[in-house]
Formats: sequence, C-alpha cells, structure tokens
Amino acid sequence: MTQYIMYIVMALCILQLVVFIVRQFFSPKSVTNLTYTIRRNDMAKVASVQLNWTPSVTPGVTGQTVTVVVNNGTPVVAPVVPTQTTYGPFDVPENGAVHVAVTAELGTLVSVPATLDFNVGVLTPPAPVTGVGYTVVGTKDV
Repeated sequence: MTQYIMYIVMALCILQLVVFIVRQFFSPKSVTNLTYTIRRNDMAKVASVQLNWTPSVTPGVTGQTVTVVVNNGTPVVAPVVPTQTTYGPFDVPENGAVHVAVTAELGTLVSVPATLDFNVGVLTPPAPVTGVGYTVVGTKDV
C-alpha cells in the first residue's frame, strides 16, 4: 500500500514538472510597458483611466485579457483582440485603489500577467484661499 502512495506522489511530481516546462517554454511572452493615464473629472469626483501596453512579441497570439479591480470589488474581465494596446477609459472614484492585470493567450496557454497597482488619490481641488489682505507700509520714489 505504501508503495502505491509513493508511485502516486511521484506521478504528481512529474505532472507538475511537465506543467512547469510547458508554461516556461510554450506559453506566450507577457505584454510589456503597462502604464496608465488619469484624467480628472471635478464635477463627478471620478477619474477617467486609460491603460496602455505593448502587446506580446510571441507570434500567433490569439487574444489578450484585461482584468481590472477597483477598491477590491468585483473584477471586470475583458477579452481584447491580440493587437490591441489600450483599454478604457473606465471610471475610478476619488481615492480609488486599482489593480490591473493583462495577459496574452496562445490557444489555451496564458502568459504571466503584467500587473499594475495604483491609487487615484484626491480629486477635489483645494478651496480657494480667503481672508488674505495686504497693507501698504511705504513707498519709495526711484
């Protein structure tokens, strides 16, 4: 009985090794240069966010997936075409925390995700300065 358990454990280890090798050598390369642009909308107290990236250099990529999570909410998963380099704009509330992951797909193989985490911050502009005055203390002719 112990010998069969040992064979099962060895088989599982070999399977994990095969999966690792397939992912390492046959999965598409990740997308690169993942960046974001924020445009503030003062009236709505939301930011309009645009994502940009360079697609995977692997030939034959069949698709890409963009996953966006705002404030640890429900992930928005969006499949996009293989040549697409942007996603958005999408709205993020004031002080919103954003997690983004973009993967490339080659059939059923998926790249390591390119990830990005950022905070939108305060969108409300500061109040104007009030109560400031001046007094002329003297003049000088030149």
